[in-house]
Amino acid sequence: PNVEKKEGSPIVFQDGVFQGKRWEGFIEKRKSKKTPAWIDGYNRFQAGEHVQQIAAVRARPIKVATVASYLLQALVSGRPLNVKRMALECCPGEVVMDDKTWETLNEKAMQMDVNPCDGSVTLSKKELLSLIVGEEKINIPFNERSEDLAKELNTWYRAMDWWLALKRAKYPVRFALASSAPGSHPSSSSSSSSSSSSYYYYKKKQRTA
Repeated sequence: PNVEKKEGSPIVFQDGVFQGKRWEGFIEKRKSKKTPAWIDGYNRFQAGEHVQQIAAVRARPIKVATVASYLLQALVSGRPLNVKRMALECCPGEVVMDDKTWETLNEKAMQMDVNPCDGSVTLSKKELLSLIVGEEKINIPFNERSEDLAKELNTWYRAMDWWLALKRAKYPVRFALASSAPGSHPSSSSSSSSSSSSYYYYKKKQRTA
């Protein structure tokens, strides 16, 4: 997604398995002895199954987007994950994240005065999205939303899920090319942007402006 409707520089995922650390706000709950759906999905992915097969071959088929949410949850839990493979399988032919979207989310979180990596606070996705697309769009009842609006909102919500997971897992985020957009803070092809420090960069910039 992109507020200015201009193409941003796509995120570049590293090859191989990424081993992050458990996010301080992650709580693993088990209501029964049965393996939680997200852990089962993660285990199947780790065993080499394609996300489409994980979604389809089960008692009750689910969407690939649901499998993606399982894997992002596993990432935040500190479990090792091949994020590049996940992105290719979950979003084939799509740009999962670009530099402009990343910085837009950073800026709006700063505007809310919320650090998305702080496990002691709750970030409202709806409030964050309202700062991006406007309250008028957000307040349109679900069954009255046009197909284009529904797609726009869903695209932003998906971007938020990736943004939050990558930041909280301290994934080394970098983008293919530097953007020339005013006010952006992109990464070049040879450098990385710290996902955990972006929020603080903007707080500092705001205070010294």
